[in-house]
Amino acid sequence: MTVNLAFALIGIIIFIGFFGSVVFQRTRIPDLPVLLFIGILLGPFLHLLDPAQLANFTPYFATFAMIMILFDGGMALDLRSILRQFTGAVLLAVLGFLATAALTAFIAWLFGYPLPLGLLLGAIVGGTSGAIVMPLVAQMRISEEAKTILSLESSLTDILCVVIGLSLVHLIPTGRAEWIAPIQDLLGRFIIGILLGAACGIGWSKFLERLKRPQFSYMLTLAILFLLFSLAEFIRGNGAMAALVFGLILGNYKRFPSLFGTALASNSSEATIRGFHGELAFFIRTFFFVYIGLIFTMDHLGPLNLLLCLLIFGAIVLSRYLAAQLLVWVYRDRKPEKMVLWLMTARGLAAAVLAPLPVAAGIPGTEAFVDIVLLIILLTNLLTAIGVTWTERSALKPSA
Repeated sequence: MTVNLAFALIGIIIFIGFFGSVVFQRTRIPDLPVLLFIGILLGPFLHLLDPAQLANFTPYFATFAMIMILFDGGMALDLRSILRQFTGAVLLAVLGFLATAALTAFIAWLFGYPLPLGLLLGAIVGGTSGAIVMPLVAQMRISEEAKTILSLESSLTDILCVVIGLSLVHLIPTGRAEWIAPIQDLLGRFIIGILLGAACGIGWSKFLERLKRPQFSYMLTLAILFLLFSLAEFIRGNGAMAALVFGLILGNYKRFPSLFGTALASNSSEATIRGFHGELAFFIRTFFFVYIGLIFTMDHLGPLNLLLCLLIFGAIVLSRYLAAQLLVWVYRDRKPEKMVLWLMTARGLAAAVLAPLPVAAGIPGTEAFVDIVLLIILLTNLLTAIGVTWTERSALKPSA
């Protein structure tokens, strides 16, 4: 591919992403399938880009996208609403993740995979993607409570997927069956990420209060965000959670004047940060979906693995339905939104990053994981698009 063609494609993709966003606002039809299809068209079909070469950049691009989109999602969340909806989000996240992992392990075992590999595959596809769910629900006509539950749940399951998936990747080659250590590691990383993100958010909000040149506030905030993520990972915390909490604090300082001070209410730093980051988050989100399509191949998707993918997809839908059903049974006021709670199944960043790791770690029998996981990402995103369209069209109908 020539340089001219590469930049032409970048411009075309940005235009498509913009018009897809406009179409969603007017018709409530999401742009996810269109962007995924463009990636598949450019990569596996037209071969303008080599998926094998692009796969080497997946950990870097996916991590960058995860940091930026989780930070953006954190800034958009209401802390008071999170405190009210936290229990519901945890219930939906844990039940959905455990049911998906268990059913996936059982199905994979039926297809001849050892149980540890089945559990690893289940952990990889066990949770929804914050990078997809957060920007999507922010534009939907659903209650703020449902938006908070879905956004927080996707953040929690991203963490569950990454921590448990990485733990299994490290444990399986050793043949050890230790579960206490991974659980302790999960909780420890979770707590460290929250504490570090909160401390950094409070300190940085106070710094922004005194910043006299707000036109540079976004670039400085971006630098702090990357340093925060790196520090959290270096001290064995969860960088994704730290980025989310950092954004949450910066986006909520006005609501807690006793903690942050009142001067920030009139400071233009927040508007600068929100404006620049909103533009950048749109750019990254658009290219992320195209990128997922680009790296998709069918090299290992024979008839058996294709059937395995379809059954795992069915297990995800069933697990999600059971978790949503229990949630609306516990919280009766969420019953009108059961459909969107059920069909918000999209997998994304965490699954795409984790999928190549088992084969890279030399775990035999995981050669097909990348293709299986990417097909599940495509299927779950298509179902999410259908669910969003259904929900949004229903919201537009006049009530009887």
